Amino acid sequence: MHWSEKIAQEIVRRRPDKEEYVCAAGISPSGTVHIGNFRDVATSYFVVKALRKMGKKARLLFSWDEYDRLRKIPVDVAKVDGNMEQYIGRPYVDVPNPFEDREQFPSYAAHFEHIFESSMQRFGIEMDYRHQGEMNRSGKYVDLVLKALSKRGEIFDILDSFRTQEAQPGEREAYYPVSIYCPCCQKDTTTIVSYDDETHDGPAAEGDAQPPAERVPGGIGRAGRGVGGGFHAEEPCQAREEASGEEGNVYPVVLQVKSIGHDGEEGNQDEKHETYDFILLFQVRHGAGADK
Repeated sequence: MHWSEKIAQEIVRRRPDKEEYVCAAGISPSGTVHIGNFRDVATSYFVVKALRKMGKKARLLFSWDEYDRLRKIPVDVAKVDGNMEQYIGRPYVDVPNPFEDREQFPSYAAHFEHIFESSMQRFGIEMDYRHQGEMNRSGKYVDLVLKALSKRGEIFDILDSFRTQEAQPGEREAYYPVSIYCPCCQKDTTTIVSYDDETHDGPAAEGDAQPPAERVPGGIGRAGRGVGGGFHAEEPCQAREEASGEEGNVYPVVLQVKSIGHDGEEGNQDEKHETYDFILLFQVRHGAGADK
């Protein structure tokens, strides 16, 4: 028996009455497609095929984690445009496309997503794509962000339980499972210094920020509900003072399960806000999926 058939049988055993089974995969559009990207798809795809072989309705959902930050510039991209490092810290969806197809695909994310999706079409693999830039900015994850913030201590404790080194004094108190993209420079360089659990769903308070901390106004992307209202943050962007004085300013907030203490890097995995029957597990430092 193939390993995918064993997984499919276990899924059906646990949830025998489902009308449709959803298997999920996903990557960041960080660069040129390679065999590791296909492996991510193939693992879930084989499970979908096994479920269908059993006579079940199954769908493969693929998440484009394009709201992840640009971490580094691949060598082949740097050869095309040597100035791309200036965009490090922006979400992939807000990084300009340096290639010749920029008119058709304006963003870095769209360029590499198109290449990948075209490859999947040639393989005959159909997937239901989810674009996390759109999902985050639509406000779909507002409740999940608030929940994560209210349980940030518990999240830290779970992540900390997998570390071999001891947590540093104050590390737990300073931990926030979210990142804020600055509306001026579009980078995730904003540092959260405090959070008010009582006012997270209300408008920004006035007159209570002490320099250099600023009360972060706004909400999540274009969402009408204010999540940023409870934050105090340090914003190193040069346009910070100008932006902080504008009404209706929005600081996009992205929910991330941020790993701690791994060579200074932070892993993340956007919450998909859907129930999956199977999702490929990733290393913790790069974000962890969960079988929900």
